[in-house]
Amino acid sequence: MLHGQHSWRFGVRLRRQADDNISPQNFQGTFIFSGGAGPVLDANNQPVLDSTGQPILTPITSIERYRRTLLFQKIGLTPSQIASLGGGASQFSII
Repeated sequence: MLHGQHSWRFGVRLRRQADDNISPQNFQGTFIFSGGAGPVLDANNQPVLDSTGQPILTPITSIERYRRTLLFQKIGLTPSQIASLGGGASQFSII
């Protein structure tokens, strides 16, 4: 639009964005617990140490790894402490 020596411009820009992420299943992912080596625990769930002060390792099953994870989470240990005692998931995946 011109008016004398001046020009006027005007316009409108509209944008719309929608993002729907709905997943009624498997939202929190999948945890896999595998067997492997873990420290031998005494009756108080403390690692048994050898003569050099290192924990004695033994093969543990996947259900034992899961049991240790639940037990140590319940008493408030950190994930790294749980892992050092033979607990913790072996794998986590989100599909």
